Amino acid sequence: MTLTFLPWHKKTWDTPNVAHDNPTADRYHGLMVIGFESEAARADFYEQMAPRLNTTVDGVVSAIHSFAIEDTKVFVEGGRRL
Repeated sequence: MTLTFLPWHKKTWDTPNVAHDNPTADRYHGLMVIGFESEAARADFYEQMAPRLNTTVDGVVSAIHSFAIEDTKVFVEGGRRL
């Protein structure tokens, strides 16, 4: 996976009720993607691993978002743009 992040901008983080007023030197984007091969694997992660992960990232990240992806759109296949 390749990701490109634009420079930090307030409107990028226009999340209601979430403070994003970090000091200028600490404003950066990051992303971690975790995929699961089954609902059971996802449930196990949230029961077993997520609580330990939460204590690891506490104080380092400002927000964690989780959502299911039902369908992934492919824009490049076989090195060709579709």
